[in-house]
Amino acid sequence: MLLRTIFLSCLLAFSLPAMAAEEAVIGTLIEVEGSTTLTPEQGAASSAKIGSALRAGDTLETSEKARLLVLLLDDTQIILSGDAELTFNEYIYDPTNEIVSKATYEIPRGSFLYTGGFMTKTKEHEKPSEVRIQTAYSDMSVKHGQVWGGNMDGAYGVLAHQGEVQVSTNEGRVLLNEGMGVMLKDKKDAPGAIKRWSESKIKKAAHSVKLRNADKIQSMISAYKAQQALLAPKAEPKAE
Repeated sequence: MLLRTIFLSCLLAFSLPAMAAEEAVIGTLIEVEGSTTLTPEQGAASSAKIGSALRAGDTLETSEKARLLVLLLDDTQIILSGDAELTFNEYIYDPTNEIVSKATYEIPRGSFLYTGGFMTKTKEHEKPSEVRIQTAYSDMSVKHGQVWGGNMDGAYGVLAHQGEVQVSTNEGRVLLNEGMGVMLKDKKDAPGAIKRWSESKIKKAAHSVKLRNADKIQSMISAYKAQQALLAPKAEPKAE
């Protein structure tokens, strides 16, 4: 059963009607390229569109040549490749309390690029929020930074672009620091050797999640954040 307690600090709006906090909106689709679907935990699948609101339990799927970009409440960004699937199994975000904030994303197929938001950007003395990414090949615990995962050269690869990520299978685990990667054959097998990936391998990974009009997308994200700031509740003035 998916955990449904979502802490919302403001309402989301990106070409969407205003939504009440009790509807548990956790993010929005910033970019959709090609045919994609959005399926609620208890509901029918429909076409995913730019501005579609996202909730815990939702599943996103992309067709073979499609791409999409998700922006979540804590500024986390997730890009999906073609022929991919992403389910938001759990998402709790309290900007005032990193300890209770946590997220679990399930990506059983396809490639992805995860860029951590405020959940994984804690101060040096603070414990980072728990962020997990579950795939068919491993379970990942993201400490902070940016992580790529996906099929490559007949196996499954994980690359820590920035920060660090712990990659676990049934037979062991490895900790990847910035610039290091690992190849996985099966969740039942131990992870392969940690290696610094070649430039050609990194480019191949980047190409799998490349979006068109990157500059335009960044402008859309900035516009979205500006709208979000305007909708945020204003603090009550203190009595003299």
